[in-house]
Amino acid sequence: MVKLRVTTEAPVEELLDLLLDLKNNLIVLAASGLLVAVLFLCMVVAYPFYLRSFKNNLVFYGKSTLLPIITFEYRTIKYNYFVFFVLVGLLFTTRSYPSFAFYIMTISNIYALVNHLSTSIYEIAISIVTIHRFINFRQKMELRRDLTLKNVTILLFLIILSVLVRESSFVVWMAFALLESHHMLLEQTLNYYYVTFFVFQLLLFTALIVQFTMTSDGQNTHADIQIVRQVKIIGFIKLIILIVFVISTLTSFASTMIGSIFVSIDFFLVPVVVMWTEIKANPGVIQIFAINNKLSNV
Repeated sequence: MVKLRVTTEAPVEELLDLLLDLKNNLIVLAASGLLVAVLFLCMVVAYPFYLRSFKNNLVFYGKSTLLPIITFEYRTIKYNYFVFFVLVGLLFTTRSYPSFAFYIMTISNIYALVNHLSTSIYEIAISIVTIHRFINFRQKMELRRDLTLKNVTILLFLIILSVLVRESSFVVWMAFALLESHHMLLEQTLNYYYVTFFVFQLLLFTALIVQFTMTSDGQNTHADIQIVRQVKIIGFIKLIILIVFVISTLTSFASTMIGSIFVSIDFFLVPVVVMWTEIKANPGVIQIFAINNKLSNV
């Protein structure tokens, strides 16, 4: 009699656990959907103002050695994101034509992947630049070495190469695991991606921490100010999501969904932060502040 009760209660408990997990995942899915909708709306609203602000502020960037990084993200937002959203709109309007819609969906997925890679590259680049500025700022004046245009170009190339290696290896192993129906390899591949992604995120968090220990002496140009603001905003938001992810893992509350948000939110978060910081920038005040500092030193 006891055995019969155990066998009948076990499936009920499993069903309750599944329903609870489903409820938690639906809550997180709804919250993430709302967050993506807000970020998407911010992008649409900010897009024309960003293009105008960037052109107006371009003179204040001057001959900054960080310009390759800045223009890299500018072109990504201006061209790649614009085409991606146009394709998504076409996908909804042509859904009654399956063959054409499939063609549009394929191209939109390619642009989505390119945008994902671009945001990762930019985020890593501004993190490394911030860390370098911190290390350089700690040196004596005669030992300081600013990044040259050649340094920045090489850095950008190496970051692009490392991100491509990370993503391509993930895609290859994921495709192999799916074709072979190798569940353990699939799980290991996902874990590999999460670990490598978090290693790159450590650069962002390190840049966020060291930035608060610096004064304005290390960041008195428009390009420097923009990168500092973006590192602080992106890093702070990602840190909050990381804390939520850790708590969800410890409490078994939809940790997989929250982990996916932590990895994928950069697709919208990075361009939105870049756009709004450029719109809100006041480079004229920055230039006057820098001139006053030079005069006071004289």
